[in-house]
Amino acid sequence: MRYLLLLLAYAGLVSYCLTDLSNHAEREPFGMHRALWVIFIVFVPYVGAIFWLVARSRGRRSGGSRALGPDDDPDYLRYLRDQKRDQGGK
Repeated sequence: MRYLLLLLAYAGLVSYCLTDLSNHAEREPFGMHRALWVIFIVFVPYVGAIFWLVARSRGRRSGGSRALGPDDDPDYLRYLRDQKRDQGGK
């Protein structure tokens, strides 16, 4: 029974990590190709999945690639300044 619980915990953890990996926007998240992440998560029991979770949490904390609002996006602000300049500063 104990081994069944460990197996179910591992299957749940791996499925969560693989789903999270597939939903990640970058082609090479955290400097490693997706296929290598999949191999690492599936074939290195628990360690690979925990490593993915730690890398993901550190990536989010450092500000990574988060969505910017229009008033925080430097490209959009530059576009607005250019539009204002082209209209004569009105």
